[in-house]
Amino acid sequence: MERELRGANIQFVSQRVDCKKQFVEALTDFSPDLIICDHSLPQFSSDSAIKIAKEMNKNIPFLLATGTLTDSRAIEYLKDGAYDYVLKTNLARLPFAVKNALSKGELIQGKQHIEFENIQLQQNNRETVAKNKEITDSIIYAKEIQKALLPKQSTIQQHFPESFLINIPKDIVSGDFYWLAECNGKIIVAIGDCTGHGVPGALISIMGHNKLNYIVKVLGLTTPSDS
Repeated sequence: MERELRGANIQFVSQRVDCKKQFVEALTDFSPDLIICDHSLPQFSSDSAIKIAKEMNKNIPFLLATGTLTDSRAIEYLKDGAYDYVLKTNLARLPFAVKNALSKGELIQGKQHIEFENIQLQQNNRETVAKNKEITDSIIYAKEIQKALLPKQSTIQQHFPESFLINIPKDIVSGDFYWLAECNGKIIVAIGDCTGHGVPGALISIMGHNKLNYIVKVLGLTTPSDS
């Protein structure tokens, strides 16, 4: 078999094993790109070799070399995981079978790699969606807090019956805010447009809201030029 492969200019390094122990060690230490297995050995067989490779999760192209093999038995081996088989009476076919098995193995490994990456992408996507939901839920809750600080429309209409409000934040929470207070018989109204949108703007709007409360309700200032 080695002579046939070298005659076809196939460069390789081989290691021969004759029993289960050597086979298991070779799968781990030698890490072959291809397994060519004699169909039947006194201490070992291709059935055992295929089973062991599967159990060790070694997706290595597997070729059978046999003296005789019926079509029905060959189909069973192919179903079990063998890529192809070569009759010992026709080893001239071996180089072709090796090249074909290696190409098929590369395709399968490429497919598995893509499937693995796809699983990783799906997992990353699920994590991203979960994090986005967590952040969005937090911002929605912040919106309720910001909304609770703003004067109710009913309160404003008590003083300005024909008034109305339009408040449509760009990013759930807003840097824009409106404010109303009653002090010394006066109704003080303010509309603020803070720097930024979304969460940064909303934080500054809270500062603006608190400053107005302090200026009017604590200091009692009702004239803009005084504050």
